[in-house]
Amino acid sequence: MAERDLRINNFDLLRILAAIQVVFSHGFHHLHLDKTSTFFQFIELFPGVPVFFTISGFLISASFEKNPGLSNYFKNRALRIFPGLWVCILFSIFTAFLIGKINFFNPITIPWLIGQFSFVQFFNPDFLRPYGTGVLNGSLWTITVELQFYILLPLLYHLMKGTGKGNALVGILLLIFFSLAVLLHELPFTTSQDKFIAVTFLPHFYMFLAGMLMQRLKLFNSRLIEGKGFVWILVFILYCYLIPDSLLKPFIGKLLLSILTISLAYTFPLLAKKIIRGNDLSYGTYIYHMPVINMFVERGLTGTYSVFIYSLALTLLLSGISWKYIEQKFIRMKRKSLMK
Repeated sequence: MAERDLRINNFDLLRILAAIQVVFSHGFHHLHLDKTSTFFQFIELFPGVPVFFTISGFLISASFEKNPGLSNYFKNRALRIFPGLWVCILFSIFTAFLIGKINFFNPITIPWLIGQFSFVQFFNPDFLRPYGTGVLNGSLWTITVELQFYILLPLLYHLMKGTGKGNALVGILLLIFFSLAVLLHELPFTTSQDKFIAVTFLPHFYMFLAGMLMQRLKLFNSRLIEGKGFVWILVFILYCYLIPDSLLKPFIGKLLLSILTISLAYTFPLLAKKIIRGNDLSYGTYIYHMPVINMFVERGLTGTYSVFIYSLALTLLLSGISWKYIEQKFIRMKRKSLMK
């Protein structure tokens, strides 16, 4: 079989679908919609965050292998994450001040801003609790986790270089962190300890490693993965509905979702180009949806599907503006990117 070009894929399309799944999940919860409906329960089978982590492991490892220089690597990661994020934070502050009358003139604001603009996006001080859902932008915890992935990746490649058995090491680490995720889920931590562990790489790293391993083994080019997206959808759905609930079921399910993600990326791989034409709205959709939902919650506009539709439409509008006027401009400044 001829080797497929890794760069021709549906990852942009999968990311926007994953982001929209997160919008549905948070929107139904915070806008008090029917979470028992068959439609919502089906959507919840495909959580967006594991998809993000898998794609991140796949693409960032491939990019680092092509251009391992640390300065370019960290510059490219910063250009992708921070410009759009910083503008979103300013938008969140503006809406909380305007709609929620939140007073940002207090001693904790400066430390909070430093955390938001750097790598402590999960920090949410008490003065923000009266606004909306009580958290200004609860989705940003994944940014903190992603930044940890970015730091760990070069260290991992350095370790792989030293051992000379890169793929075997990644596989072993995948099993170790998979087991650690299960163990952390079972240990009797306090609520605050659970929340802190959740914003570390520890319970999530196995999904990143799964994407990385599939990239390194070129499984996207195998007969079991390439073009078999619909087969893996069926396998995943059957697993979700037919396998009895157990301790391991959700964790194995996330690994199956990782395989499904890579398979869909290389099933009709020109589909993304035809549908979204290079416009990657996934990041903007993800970071803006909670500030938008908070606006509606603060005004008491909940309980109707029309409000959810308005919130989704406004989120997509803001993500389009973010992509065209902020993210895209800084992405063009990236040097030696994988797609180039």
